[in-house]
Amino acid sequence: MVSQDVDVSSARAEEAASKVIDYINGLTSQHREKCSVLHLDKILSVRLLAPNEQVLKYFNSMDADQRIANFTSKVKVDIVHYQITLVTSPSNAMYESTLQYNIGAERLEVTPDISRINIYGNQPYCVQKDHPDLRKYCFCADYQSWEKRKKKLKHD
Repeated sequence: MVSQDVDVSSARAEEAASKVIDYINGLTSQHREKCSVLHLDKILSVRLLAPNEQVLKYFNSMDADQRIANFTSKVKVDIVHYQITLVTSPSNAMYESTLQYNIGAERLEVTPDISRINIYGNQPYCVQKDHPDLRKYCFCADYQSWEKRKKKLKHD
């Protein structure tokens, strides 16, 4: 696998970030009265991951266990992956996601497993009981006022 950094201000990085944000907002869209729409705050990093063509061209080679690689000598890489780390607002959530890019079709798609890599704490309090699968994505629309009420009750 070949890996290289991509400029976070490039068109591809912006497109990848937009796809991830749209995907996350799509997951919470049926709970919009509870979950805020997330927006891109910043892109922290983007990496391009592609198969090593020299390895793929290792045609009819035999390993120590007598297995023969059945790759063609004329390999064309048509799928690459991008790994992006970004921060959203208003939640200040940090996500890491992998996207698949089909070179021939010029199509970029989010892979479903997006990781939230910072703590969400009570941000998803409004969905955590009924929709625990949305905890890493939902920033409750009334979170700030809920936090203030909670802190006030602790001090009273």
